[in-house]
Amino acid sequence: MNSDRVLPSKLFETAEGRIKWKENIFEGLENASKAFISLFKGESLGRTLENLGLYNE
Repeated sequence: MNSDRVLPSKLFETAEGRIKWKENIFEGLENASKAFISLFKGESLGRTLENLGLYNE
């Protein structure tokens, strides 16, 4: 498969909802260390996100 076509194709499939992924979301500064440690323990499948609440309305 041509690499020039792969990225646009995968972006389209993601936008349609055909590609899914898992996220681990940690809330608050008090959980930042847990989020960081989970990266090295292999507890994360997919993305690990830390929401510090800086931009919440």
